[in-house]
Amino acid sequence: MESPPHAVALERGRAAHARHAWREAYEQLRATDQETPLSPEDLERLGTAAYLIGKEEESCEALTRLHQEFLQRGQTEPAIRAAFWVGFTLVMRGEHARGGGWLMRAQRLLEEDQRDCVERGYLLVPQAFRSIMSGDPQTALGLLNEAAEIAVRFGDRSLLALIRQAQGRATITLGEVAQGFALLDEAMVSVEAGEVTPAIAGNVYCSVIEACAELYDLRRAQEWTGALSRWCEAQPELVPFRGQCLIRRAQLMQIHGEWDSALLEAQHARTRLSEPPPPQPAESSVHTINAANTFSFTSPVLLCFRSLDHVVCVVETARFTTRWQRPERHRQRRVVTVALARNGRVDAPSAEPDSRL
Repeated sequence: MESPPHAVALERGRAAHARHAWREAYEQLRATDQETPLSPEDLERLGTAAYLIGKEEESCEALTRLHQEFLQRGQTEPAIRAAFWVGFTLVMRGEHARGGGWLMRAQRLLEEDQRDCVERGYLLVPQAFRSIMSGDPQTALGLLNEAAEIAVRFGDRSLLALIRQAQGRATITLGEVAQGFALLDEAMVSVEAGEVTPAIAGNVYCSVIEACAELYDLRRAQEWTGALSRWCEAQPELVPFRGQCLIRRAQLMQIHGEWDSALLEAQHARTRLSEPPPPQPAESSVHTINAANTFSFTSPVLLCFRSLDHVVCVVETARFTTRWQRPERHRQRRVVTVALARNGRVDAPSAEPDSRL
């Protein structure tokens, strides 16, 4: 006797999820859910797959249902975990009001439940992030140290990797660079060993490479960018992290003078990052790769912007150019012109040498 179609789709979706074929997992689980409601475990799989192929709103919808299902069953701890991930995802995509509301709901449930659980550690992480962003890394480290103790006690390696990278960034901010990078490298070891969930792995990769960029640590940046590239190539349907990977690779290629390859990678990144962002106020309606988070000492760095109706490419001109000879800078200027011309920019700069450079 043949299994019903929705049962076949469910098994295919689970198998695809297990081998990190995220789009197939999403499509099969979604098809199953349209026929019969998914179990909490499969709802979580659907939410993960949707997130990793760039369908963040659908991911949040699945996790919202997961949260509500756990509440109905009286399972408070997994309900808190689901609420955390909805809030964290929304905050990371710039929807701070919605995300903050979900994080507050998770915090309230935690306080009402008054249990010693690993979710307490997860909810300390956004608090630490807020302290870092407000210029108080010392308070952030206190929160992160408490969260790390919880992660170790409950054996949650994904949470611990997320914490270690945050500890590293905060420690670097306090001026203890060597110790900070040691913490970042420790986080990356867990990621490379496959000990953490894909969503956390991608975020840790991007954070560590960003730290290397900020501190001009090219050797470490090259090592971890290569690792990120291999991780993304093993999961070709990834959306949230692959564009960042291509940007970093383009920057490193420019450092080594591989201009054609760098331009090609930057164009791939533009394509990868062409999905429209969530609605923002008019003054912030351009989706950017933050110039402050790039290798600002390379020139030129091709950055991709997504506006409301079109994609344009612009070039960040470097400030750190003391080691370069003037002829090389003229060559770079020509590369800028070609890049802008290929993207239809009529106001591209002149290719003629500028005596002020």
